[in-house]
This record gives sequence, C-alpha cells and structure tokens, in this order.
Amino acid sequence: MKYFTHTGIEDKCMKYIEENMYKEKGKYFMAHNGWVMGCTDPLSDFAKKQEGTANVYLRRELISWGDSVKLRYGDKPEDSPYLWKHMKEYVDNTAKIFDGVRLDNCHSTPLHVAEYLLDSARKINPDLFVAAELFTNSDHTDNIFVNRLGITSLIREALSAWDSHEEGRLVYRYGGDPVGAFQISLQRPLKGAIAHALFLDLTHDNPSPVEKRSVFDMLPSAALVSMACCATGSNRGYDELVPHHIHVVDEERQYQEWGKNVDFQTGIISAKRALNILHGQLAEEGFSQVFVDQMNENIVAVTRHSPKTHQSVILVAHTAFSNPPPYAGPSGVRPLCFEGSLDEIIIEAEMHAKAGNPFEPPTNFAKNDKFINGCNQYEVSLREHIPLNKSNIFDTTPHMEGNLTKLEFKNLKPGTIVAIRCSLHPYTKPNLTKLQEIIPSLYNHQGKSVNELKEIVSKLDLVDLNKVLFTCDQEERDRGFGGGAYNIPGYGDTVYCGLQGFVSILTEIAPSNDLGHPLCNNLRLGDWMMDYISAD
Repeated sequence: MKYFTHTGIEDKCMKYIEENMYKEKGKYFMAHNGWVMGCTDPLSDFAKKQEGTANVYLRRELISWGDSVKLRYGDKPEDSPYLWKHMKEYVDNTAKIFDGVRLDNCHSTPLHVAEYLLDSARKINPDLFVAAELFTNSDHTDNIFVNRLGITSLIREALSAWDSHEEGRLVYRYGGDPVGAFQISLQRPLKGAIAHALFLDLTHDNPSPVEKRSVFDMLPSAALVSMACCATGSNRGYDELVPHHIHVVDEERQYQEWGKNVDFQTGIISAKRALNILHGQLAEEGFSQVFVDQMNENIVAVTRHSPKTHQSVILVAHTAFSNPPPYAGPSGVRPLCFEGSLDEIIIEAEMHAKAGNPFEPPTNFAKNDKFINGCNQYEVSLREHIPLNKSNIFDTTPHMEGNLTKLEFKNLKPGTIVAIRCSLHPYTKPNLTKLQEIIPSLYNHQGKSVNELKEIVSKLDLVDLNKVLFTCDQEERDRGFGGGAYNIPGYGDTVYCGLQGFVSILTEIAPSNDLGHPLCNNLRLGDWMMDYISAD
C-alpha cells in the first residue's frame, strides 16, 4: 500500500529520493490521505503532530487512498494562506454552480476547516444542501459534526445490511416516526435524535449487489429503500444491472446513451421509476410514519402511514441475498393482514431471466470496451394501479375477519415486490372526521383554551376538578368514587385516578415515542382505559 507520492521524481531510484527528501525537492513529497481502521477519535487529525499519537504512517495503520493527498491546513488561515484562499475560492465557485454539495469522508477533514469553508459557501448560497459521508460508529459524534457544520443529511448505505432483517432495521431507523407515534401540537421538549439520512441503495464506493448478494435482490432492496421516510438516492449502473464495481478513478469508459443503448426496458429502470414516483408521493401526501414487519427470513413488509387520513401504503419485498435455486417457486408466507379496505395495488413487479431458468445468475457477462454495460439477460414484469382481480401475486379473493382484511400470496417469488394502498373502513371514517374536528377546537395557535373547553370547565367546582385530574387510590375508595387507580399490566397502578395519572406517564413516553411501553400495549389490546376514563 503506497503511503507517499513523490511528484516529478517517481522514476528516480530510492537513493536519489532519500537524498532529496530533506532538500528543495522535499516540497514535492506528499503523504496520501485515507482513513484509520478502528479509529476511536474521528475528531482528531491523524496526520497532525501530536505527542504520543499520530504515528499511523509509521505503524502502517492507515488505509491510504492513492488518488488523494493529505492537506496541511494548520489551525488558522495564517498557517497556510495559499491553501485556505485556494480552497475557499473553489468552494465558493461550487456553491454558485450547484444547489448541493457532498462532503467526501467528512471525518477526514479537520472540523474547523470544514466549518470555515461551509460558512463561506453559505454566504454565496444560504440554502445550500449539504450531504456528508460520515461513519464514526457513534450517534453522539455524528451529531457533533452535524450540529457544527449544519449538515443536511448523512450518507447511509443499504448495501451495508448483511440480511433482510438488518435491511429492514435500517429502513425503520432512518425512515421516520413509528406508526402510532404521539402527535404533540403544543410546545414539545427537545429530545435527542439521529441525524437525517440520505439513504442509498448503492453508493459509488460499494461493490455491485450482483457481487455481494445476487442480481435478483436489486429490485426488492431498491423497493425497501424507497419506502423509507427520508431522502433516498442511488448510483448510475444499479438500474442497468451492472455486475461489477464502477471505479470512479480507474474507469475510463462512458455510460451508455439514453434512447440508443438504454431505455425503460433496460434492467429495472421501469420499476425503479415507479418506486421513485411512489416515494415522492408518500412524502407529499404526509405518509410520515413507518412500520417494518419481518414476515419470514427473506420477506420484509414496510408500511407507510398517514397520521392525518389514516391511509396506509404497504410494500412487500421478497429479497434474495443469495441466488435463488433454479426454477424457485413461490415462497410460503403468512397472509398480508391490515385493518381497513384495499383501495388498489400500486405496483407489482418481478425480475427474471428472459429465457431458460428464470433465476439463472449472470455467468456469461462480457464487458463492453467502449461503454459501461449491464446484464441484458433479465427483464422486469411491471403492473401499476390495478385492482385485486388483476393481480399475479395475490389470491384474487380477499378474506375478512372482523375488521381485518387478509390477502393470501399465491406467487411471491424471490426478486418480487408488491405495494398496496388501503384505507379505513367506510363506517369508521365519520368518527375520524369528528375527532379531527374536535382536537383543533380545544386549542388556538397560542395553546390557550377556546370557548368550548372553557364552557365545559366552568361548570366544574374544585371537588370536580380534583376528581377529574387527581385523587389517589385510597381517596377514590373512601369517597366511593370508583374502583381505585387504573392498573396497567406490566407497569402497575397509576399514581392518580384522574387524568393526571395518565398524563404523568405520557410525558415520559411521548417525547421518545416509546410505543413498547405497557401503557401503549394496554391501549392496543382493548378499550379498558377509555371505559375507565369515561365511567362515573
């Protein structure tokens, strides 16, 4: 691994290099940049002179990048006037031309330098979008960079997942609030959070999924990424099924020309377009809540839910982290269940080989000498906005169990995706409408009670208010008000029998959306809490 570049004297012998490295020609000796495996302090400049540390070059701990060198900025512009001036001009020009920038290996640039340059860029373009490649293995350290530099989104990679369960976890982690999240309209206390993600199915640093997983996983993984409630992205070549890494330094070929060598029938482009449209629509329509269900070892279902309309979009993806067996049939999996009515099937898509074994791996791929080409032996069958009776994946007869709709899978093979839209049952919509009318009427924009609430409260005396808000278990029993404090299984009795007993618990769980709390579980299991509150 080459650690140093000797500009202008590469062809000289080692004796010549050693003789000149401390003379005039020494200024042409430069150390390569890179990253340190297992670095515990990304805020520290590994090349800076530090007592007892910064020996990564001597110990050969650096994973060096042969196409870049480590710049020595110093602590302030006066330490290297030309370098600071030159980089400021470069960044300012970039901010004039582009709406966004990407900080490559953000942790390898001294924080005070990045801060100085971004401040300068924002004077040119105050709305500059700043994405950063930042891998510190610590949310706390990530947030130091995000807060100091004003980073908009951090690059996150779906290809880092080693199985479908981990990929589903990443979608949930970066994908927004959980379904059923508490909506707090008044002043909400500040709380910790992970940095906003720019979630990519493939980055320019990643190997091709064909090499790491299988070609049949490219469609389902792209679909899972598209269901995250955050910014998403990809890399050219993914949709065209390029089966090798496209090296940003060594690759000299051009991409294929649209309309001539590439069109909507190439690779998974048509399906990816449909997924990108769906991703945009979900954001525009307020589907801000996410739920991930691991249906079996390889099948993941992701729900995007609108807390306003209570519509949901559910996508099921049959991943293929390894190549499926020849002529693999549908995978047996439990039915897709949801409460409400099916509106439509938004997308059905599956990828297969054009001829022979539908799950034939790309064994006969040949690189084109002139342009970057992908595997052309596969095709995608795509159906959009169809009723259930036109489905190739679901049984065309839904099963109803009370309020639940069950859709049986009949043809869910590896590499297949399906997305549906569902709504509340018609008889529940009026209740939702009424609830949405009541809640805003309780508060105006300043959070003060309006006339309707004032009228109700004005009829209560202090004894009534004590009963409504407080009273403890013994008071309830002594005065004959009721059966005592409410018992939450797995938690215990509430401190107060009145509303404050529940409010005290909610103030703890609502800011962090702790939906696994026993109180939330009690609400999910039945109406006992509502019956208790409304009872005399």
